[in-house]
Amino acid sequence: MRVRYSLNTMPPGIPTWFIARSHRFSTGTHWRSGVLLRHTDGRHFALLEANRHRNTVELTVRGPSPAAFFSVLDDGLNLTLERFPGLDITRRVPCRCQDDGGEPCPELFDYEDLRSRLARTPPREQIECRKSTELVSVQTLLHGFAPSERGGLRATIDQIRDTVVRVDGKLGEQSEYQQRMFLKLQHLLQLQQEARCPSVFALVQGGRRLTGSAYELRLYCEEPGAWHRLPEPDGVYPITQPANWYRRFGPYLQHLLTILKHVAPLAAPVLGMTVDALDQHVKADCDAMKELMAQAPGQLRYEDELGGLKTVDPTPAAHASTDADFRALEAMLTALDPDRAWGGLSRTTTPEGLTLYLCLDHVKAYRQAV
Repeated sequence: MRVRYSLNTMPPGIPTWFIARSHRFSTGTHWRSGVLLRHTDGRHFALLEANRHRNTVELTVRGPSPAAFFSVLDDGLNLTLERFPGLDITRRVPCRCQDDGGEPCPELFDYEDLRSRLARTPPREQIECRKSTELVSVQTLLHGFAPSERGGLRATIDQIRDTVVRVDGKLGEQSEYQQRMFLKLQHLLQLQQEARCPSVFALVQGGRRLTGSAYELRLYCEEPGAWHRLPEPDGVYPITQPANWYRRFGPYLQHLLTILKHVAPLAAPVLGMTVDALDQHVKADCDAMKELMAQAPGQLRYEDELGGLKTVDPTPAAHASTDADFRALEAMLTALDPDRAWGGLSRTTTPEGLTLYLCLDHVKAYRQAV
């Protein structure tokens, strides 16, 4: 994946501020106008180069599933450019087609033009490459590109929601990317609602062993690509009336379950548990949450306002006319945990500006980066 930023001028601090922001991915190879980065999974690499003669910055990410790593770095690059009010920025996306010799196509598409095509009714799903005259999928061109904050909060929320719900059957192979986009949407909604609370949890039937209740809420660590339940009894709360949660947060819980049930096994064990054990915990919570939603009263059915969540089974949920109100979510979670300990989760802001609630094992990487 590749993107090119054309600037009207090259301010001092580009790309050095971006290099500092992305230090946790450092390979030790960097120079005044560029840097080579590596994802913690060891399979994805990124190259950023600034050309001061052409006033361009180009970011390229390569690997088997580059969207997640690209999204992190693209967010960091956008945040760096936001430091310069009035900077004229044109974002261009390279064409994906190739010529007969296998060489990459030189055509560049304007990002805002591509985004406006999808926003039309009906959306324009394809665009013609002027070099090859081939039709290219707009969704493929935009996959992994984070919306710029320059367009305003509401536009950003709408764009991210559209990205999240257009799963196109690829959730399993892009779980880290989808988790990150889901969390970015929740982060922006929480900012809008002036709320601060965890966003990832499971509502399941309890065995009365931990809380004495028939139903429980279990908090999750929110590290993108590594969601996992906290070890018992941390982050486990009794729920006496689960129907109230589904009535108030039905669409949100349905959306959360969509992402949660595609969590990929962790690349490395955490919390002293094996990869298989952590994976089984997530699958058990998803199965329990799905079964609990299926048992909800029939009158709690709702129409999916988020749209596009075709991978979710049509089980009863709750009626809601708007997205989950995070002030209400914060109030309900605080009622369960008045001390706001959140099972030991640490509220952490990443260098890209995303707020996450992380376990001790995953917060270490960000603290070391700082």
